[in-house]
Amino acid sequence: MENKKSHFKLTKIIALLIPVFILTTIFSFRNPLTDRYNPFLNSEQSYAKVKKGTQKYRNVTAYTEQGHKLSYTLDFGGYDPDEQYVKITHKGKYVKRVIYVQAKNAPRKVR
Repeated sequence: MENKKSHFKLTKIIALLIPVFILTTIFSFRNPLTDRYNPFLNSEQSYAKVKKGTQKYRNVTAYTEQGHKLSYTLDFGGYDPDEQYVKITHKGKYVKRVIYVQAKNAPRKVR
């Protein structure tokens, strides 16, 4: 009888640890899809300088409002023929919104 109870407890522990392990593994990968649904990431705003005349921006280096460089790059789309500075609302690598700003409104490190 005691052996059955012990086996049942072990099965419950394993059943609880498997989903935790799977979620931890999934959320440890940084990409737009996992970052979008990761409950441990907060939305933040960053700034970047982008190339003029294109609509798809790849491997963009972004900076926080305090001028600190992000440890990862961002990919997103947008277009404004006159501006080349953007304010990016993102959750990790998942970009929610891009707003074009004038150079004077971007942090000095971005300019």
